[in-house]
Amino acid sequence: MGVKLWIDNLKHHGFYIDESLEVDDRRKALRYLLTDLLADGQNLPIPSQTVRPWVPEPQLWGVDKIYMINLKRRPERRRRMEKIFEVLGVDATYWEATDGHKLPGEFIYELLPGYLDPFHKRPMKAGEIGCFL
Repeated sequence: MGVKLWIDNLKHHGFYIDESLEVDDRRKALRYLLTDLLADGQNLPIPSQTVRPWVPEPQLWGVDKIYMINLKRRPERRRRMEKIFEVLGVDATYWEATDGHKLPGEFIYELLPGYLDPFHKRPMKAGEIGCFL
């Protein structure tokens, strides 16, 4: 049609995927866009009720195992990551994280007596210790 493309960065009007890209590259760009939206907590609508959206076969991406470690008390984060892994084609194994808030207080101090976080120069918080374990 001969209409030149003009992009306005002042307001959000949607997303643009360069049509000069090969089909596989456009699919990859769309998958990355979808995962960014999911990571930001947005629920994506299903585009069709009769046709399931295409997602790649889950794979290990050249490594022996991919773990997704998640706190049991954070099921919404697990669901979000499961959607992201589905869109990207990641074959992940789920592992329940150690909840530092459920560790006995004396255990924490016996484990790391006098230890200070090197960046903040303060004792580590329970959640940080659980993540470390």
